Amino acid sequence: VVGIHCAVPRVGGVGGSEVEFTSGKAVVIGGNDYACFIANGLATLGVDVSIVSTGGVNVKHDQVQILSPSVDSEEDDGEEVGFATAIGKFDSLIDTISNERKGIANLSATTGGSTVIQMLRTKNQCHRYISTLTKSQQLIKDDGVFFGPGKANAHVKYLESLSPQKCTTLIPSSGFGPSTLQTLLENNILFSFKNSNKAIFARGW
Repeated sequence: VVGIHCAVPRVGGVGGSEVEFTSGKAVVIGGNDYACFIANGLATLGVDVSIVSTGGVNVKHDQVQILSPSVDSEEDDGEEVGFATAIGKFDSLIDTISNERKGIANLSATTGGSTVIQMLRTKNQCHRYISTLTKSQQLIKDDGVFFGPGKANAHVKYLESLSPQKCTTLIPSSGFGPSTLQTLLENNILFSFKNSNKAIFARGW
């Protein structure tokens, strides 16, 4: 849910008002269950959403546009272009399969990151890149499907074994409850966890 809330493009300060409202485009990378959850959630909140995947995706919201990494050019010349070129300008990109935030200390940074992030800023005016890649998923990427799962599962078990008192309490950002969480719950936008009886939830690989 935090991934959805942080990715929502907002417009505020219109006419001197302090009220913010949702307006803009977002792109979700990946076709996994979590990517579909984010796409459905953003669309429910009123965001113009495109989800990019090489395979079939299970999105429930009919306003979510499904794209392949490369799409036919509008020039009708038989050429294909990347999804970012096809979409044009967008406000947020949520990456569920990799992490391009190299050297960026916080989400509001205007410099740093990989060449991918720099191109998003200059070519698509996208200044909000969010990676949801977990450490467990990174272990799979680094060590492969033969050696990674054992390390990833061990990491998840370690997190779930922690006492809640040892975890850092996160203070919700402004509008998280009424603007995001309540709207998602009212529209039955939920992400299912296995072993939901545990005191601490850790999203695995």
